[in-house]
Amino acid sequence: MSEISKNIAVCILAAGESIRMGNVVKQLLPWGNTTLLGSAIQLAKSVEKTSEVIVVLGAFEAEIKKALRSELENVTVLINKNWKEGMGGSIGCLGNYLSQIEEVPGGVLMLLGDQPFIKISHLEKLIKAFNKGDKGIVATGMGEKAGVPAIFSSKYFPLLKGLKGKGGAQKIIRDNPEDVMIACIENRSLYDIDTMEEYRRHYRNSKKL
Repeated sequence: MSEISKNIAVCILAAGESIRMGNVVKQLLPWGNTTLLGSAIQLAKSVEKTSEVIVVLGAFEAEIKKALRSELENVTVLINKNWKEGMGGSIGCLGNYLSQIEEVPGGVLMLLGDQPFIKISHLEKLIKAFNKGDKGIVATGMGEKAGVPAIFSSKYFPLLKGLKGKGGAQKIIRDNPEDVMIACIENRSLYDIDTMEEYRRHYRNSKKL
């Protein structure tokens, strides 16, 4: 792996209730040798020389902590008490934490807890671009869209802190086009899982990889 010259924290956003999944806890659906969220945590921990791995929880907090006790070892868990209001609150919770810790990292790499096809090679690509370039944001691109996984430099922490409601980090990306670098990715890697039908289909496909 390439050397990471800037101090980067990794954060997984996993506070949502996932109403479209029905009566299940999406974060705890089986995936590989763990669960969807467990898989994302394993991925985050595999990124070398990061300052910290952070997980933002909200809905089903107690169930997730109990089920993923081993995966959450050496992980900072933040609780978004306003998780019903949307992802913006989780990012705001992250931004507030990053702005208050003693050693503020140079950037934060944000992931979602329901994109299990994201590979370490893509995260390394983002980090390499962030280290070598002069842009404050390095986002994942697919077609004309750009979003997470994405790295935001510390100068954006106050903006992250101010996010609320359903709006996510894409607003910051859209509002600062001159400071954004796009790292493209294979289409399948950006599949997220919002319904049980999608989960079953992607789970079957994962067994073929």
